[in-house]
Amino acid sequence: MIREVYERAIANVPPAEEKRYSQRYIYLWISYALYEEPDMFTGSFEIWQLRLNEALLLLGEAIGRAPKDKIFKKYIEIKLHLGNIDRCKKLYEKYLEWSLENCYVWSKFAEL
Repeated sequence: MIREVYERAIANVPPAEEKRYSQRYIYLWISYALYEEPDMFTGSFEIWQLRLNEALLLLGEAIGRAPKDKIFKKYIEIKLHLGNIDRCKKLYEKYLEWSLENCYVWSKFAEL
C-alpha cells in the first residue's frame, strides 16, 4: 500500500520552472529510497543486497525522470562507497551532460 502511494507520487513530475515543487520531489525520491531500505543492516546479507539494489534502482530512475544535484551526489556517493569506480565515472559523465557549467562536478570528476 505505501509503496503504491510512493509510486503514484513520483509519477507526477513537477514542472521545471517550479523550484519549490522540484525540491519536494527530490525529497520524495529520497524518502522512497529510505522506505525501501529501512532495515538494511539487520537480517541476512541477501536481504541487505536486495534492499540496496532497490534503493539504487530508485535513485537511477529519479535521475532518469527528474535529474537533480542531490540525487546525483547521493547515487555517486553510494557507488563510490561500494567501490564501483566505473559506474561513478559514467554517473559523473551523465551529471556533466545535465549540468555542464557546474564547477563542483568537474572538480569531483577530476578527483575521481
